Amino acid sequence: MMKEESVLNVLMYLFQNHMRDSCDLSAEPNELFEQLEEAGFQSGIIAQAMEWLERLVEENAKLIIPSGDNQIVKQGLNGRVIVTVKPVDAPKGVKFPYKGKNPKLLEALKPTRYLESDRKEIADLCRRALGGTKDAGKAVKQIESFVAGYITEKNLAVGYASAAEVAASREGDCSEHAVLTAAMCRSVGIPARVVCGLVYVDNFVGKKNIFGGHAWAETYVGGKWVGIDATKAPNGFSPAHITLATGNGEPSDFFGMISTLGYFDIGKMTIVHKSPETAEQPNNKKL
Repeated sequence: MMKEESVLNVLMYLFQNHMRDSCDLSAEPNELFEQLEEAGFQSGIIAQAMEWLERLVEENAKLIIPSGDNQIVKQGLNGRVIVTVKPVDAPKGVKFPYKGKNPKLLEALKPTRYLESDRKEIADLCRRALGGTKDAGKAVKQIESFVAGYITEKNLAVGYASAAEVAASREGDCSEHAVLTAAMCRSVGIPARVVCGLVYVDNFVGKKNIFGGHAWAETYVGGKWVGIDATKAPNGFSPAHITLATGNGEPSDFFGMISTLGYFDIGKMTIVHKSPETAEQPNNKKL
């Protein structure tokens, strides 16, 4: 297990640090190896992770961006893909826990290795976050805000922690915020899943106007999957998020997506406001 977890940490490091532009996935193997050694990983573990990544690239050569409740994906000309992101707002008046029979939604309520929604410490955090709230839409926003304040050490020092580990350490980056958010939602009976993808930021570690690897959560409220991002509370999920993969919090759920980073460009981003005005922001950042 330790060997597997170490390889997972290398792969998650590649994903999470892509935003920092300090780790180029399209670099030559020797350059990438050196970058990972400088980050403190052992050479044997790096070699195993790179072999795994090479296999993933071979198996997932085609870029697949999923459509869903929050984004629509259309194929354009010359291999281009047009992604339209329109966040879903949680409807009011929806009660929880979920009492339906949809197998996929019931699966999204179960505890997993990284979403330990059946643990007492997770339930305790839910009581602190929700109080007497009965409305599912309000509940997920309260959980989002609670997780944002609960994780006090916001850093990239953690490779990939489970929700219970985050509850104990109160430390982590976007993936730790995501797993704790999803686990808390599941704990109170609101279907939830972890999402990995890209997010746009104006400025990050000296880099301007970039998209980078990110993780957040989605919750099922009133017939739709609603995005929630505790790292960006109170604004949360926005049109700046592009979903590439969803899962139950297992790091392996996202490795096929990790293998695509560095092999496509985002050519242009168009922001459509509620008013008739529009603004275009060119972006040639390689991902």
